[in-house]
Amino acid sequence: MNRPETFDVRMIVPDTTHVDIFEKLSALEIGQSIVINHDQNPRPLYFRLLAECKYAFGWETLHDGPEVWRVQVTRKTAWVNNETIGDIVSKDYRHATVFKRLGIDFSCNGKRTLEEVCLDDHLDINDLRQQLAQCLNQPMIQTINLLSWAPAFLCRYLVNLNHQYIKINTPFITELAQKMAVSYGESHPQIGQISTIFFNAGKVLMHDVSIEESSLFPDVVKLSECYVKGRTLAEDETGAVLSAFYDIMASHEKIAADFRLIRQLTNNYQVPRYVSPSYNILYKLLQDYEDDLLFNFHLENNLLFPKVIAIRDKMRST
Repeated sequence: MNRPETFDVRMIVPDTTHVDIFEKLSALEIGQSIVINHDQNPRPLYFRLLAECKYAFGWETLHDGPEVWRVQVTRKTAWVNNETIGDIVSKDYRHATVFKRLGIDFSCNGKRTLEEVCLDDHLDINDLRQQLAQCLNQPMIQTINLLSWAPAFLCRYLVNLNHQYIKINTPFITELAQKMAVSYGESHPQIGQISTIFFNAGKVLMHDVSIEESSLFPDVVKLSECYVKGRTLAEDETGAVLSAFYDIMASHEKIAADFRLIRQLTNNYQVPRYVSPSYNILYKLLQDYEDDLLFNFHLENNLLFPKVIAIRDKMRST
């Protein structure tokens, strides 16, 4: 078997890194691989591949930093536009309850099909389809047709609701978790881990919210307005918007993983015996926070970002 080519992006001009990598990947034949050496976390590239090619490429991490990252990318198939789990949740958010229960990441890795999910997680696809059908017997979680929302309106919704929730609750939960860690750190050592994970994730999340409100979302609104009015934007302006999205999606993935760890440490938010009511309040707040966060990430990754990609493609074709 031929060894895959190694592409060391540390040797090329930083401004063209993603363009050069993508050209290399686009030239691969089905079954061919390339090993990429990078001095930065390449997860934004992973999300670009998802956005542009869905799961036509396989991704294997060979070395995960902190100074050098090495990943092997393999061309799996031609690009096929099949329904993804992100699409399924977008059509009816009740489906999210099934994916949450099974530990399936629909918010940050929603570009997988049901078949790919079942293959990755060793699930029976007929059983999964049955669970998805049965969940529709439950009352509607929300009756809003999110698929019909324009990108600019989605941005305003995220800022006015989800971002406000994050800004209000992050400092409060951080303080409460720290107090519980001081009070119960010896008898329940996991609470110290939970406090630290939430503190670090909250800092990153607040930073991401600031970026979205100050630059990314205004740029999305500008792009959307240009499209509606029949104007054009320079390719580098559009590319800057998409690059910012790839970075945010990589950040979302890390935060979602942090909350999966919190869920594991809390045994799915089961409150220990013989603790104060404040402990119970903390777990309820953490669970609600995670639910809101997954909805937020879903709106951005599976609805807003694909709409921006679609606008970019339409503006290219005119």
